[in-house]
Amino acid sequence: MSQQAPVEPLVSVVPAPEVGLNVFTNEIPPWTPGKGVRGIFGGFLIAQAVRAAQLSTAPTFAVHALQSVFLKPGKATSQIYYHVDRLADGRSFATRLVRTVQDGAVIFVATVGLQRQDPAGGTLPFRNLEHAVPPPHMDGKGPDDVAEASTDRLLFMVGFKTSTSEGFIEDPFEWRHLLDRPEGEQQQQQQQPAAPHSFRLRSYVRSSPLSAAAGPAEHLASLAFLTDEWLIALVNLAHPEMLSRRAREPLTIETAEQVNTVRAPTIAVQASMHHNVLFHDAGARADGWLISERRTSWAGEGRVLVEQRFWSLETGRLVLSCWQEGLVRLKDDSKL
Repeated sequence: MSQQAPVEPLVSVVPAPEVGLNVFTNEIPPWTPGKGVRGIFGGFLIAQAVRAAQLSTAPTFAVHALQSVFLKPGKATSQIYYHVDRLADGRSFATRLVRTVQDGAVIFVATVGLQRQDPAGGTLPFRNLEHAVPPPHMDGKGPDDVAEASTDRLLFMVGFKTSTSEGFIEDPFEWRHLLDRPEGEQQQQQQQPAAPHSFRLRSYVRSSPLSAAAGPAEHLASLAFLTDEWLIALVNLAHPEMLSRRAREPLTIETAEQVNTVRAPTIAVQASMHHNVLFHDAGARADGWLISERRTSWAGEGRVLVEQRFWSLETGRLVLSCWQEGLVRLKDDSKL
């Protein structure tokens, strides 16, 4: 048996018949962003809810949509149970409601849609529309052209623990971030401050190779885990004045440490509320290089909206789309 990738046990669930029919539970302790952190990483719950829904349907069905709500913070020290309700079972589509329960309380709810796939990989038995937005321009750089240190630089810029920090936990995914603005926007940025909704974070990302035993369902669950990684932190980059007392300026690899020498954290609360994902490719792999683009289109009333897309680097195909509503509250002396 080939060795499992670090993400595989994180998305794995097993039946819990002692609790009830169509109930699943985590095999390993919940994943947290760092040692000593009491909360659970949201992607852990998202991925395991997807996996529980998958296991309640025939293997020919693949997840195509997820709508979810975080209700209460989870605890890294208690077992989690995923109660799956079979809302609908059709010829082509199935729908599952997954209630995530910990210590008797529902902490997360997800509605998961699944679509039947042709196991032979044949054509659909009906006429089909096809179009997709292309991947962003990566300034002619591939993953090998982007420094591995870009991940630590980004985490440092937004105030998270880096690989040299005490209590840091290794990320199951490898990221390479383009922290400069696209070439065409750099001159414009110098002329006038950019609006937060114009900010784009472009990245490459992949997991280490999944084991031979991992099938399409495990890859899709792994991608579900990925969709929540540092997503809400994009707002920190779109509002650089939250990270520095300086006037708004481009955030680049070269200026990351410089910006943080005058760091003035202004965020009092930052948490995920609603998380939605559309899976566009049932055969997508988590261990091949993906292109990621993230942006924020709105903030107000203590909430923010962040969107992201992933494309396969190999094929250029759009793999999934995701958007998240988060809670962001600033300290009283903050000014945006």
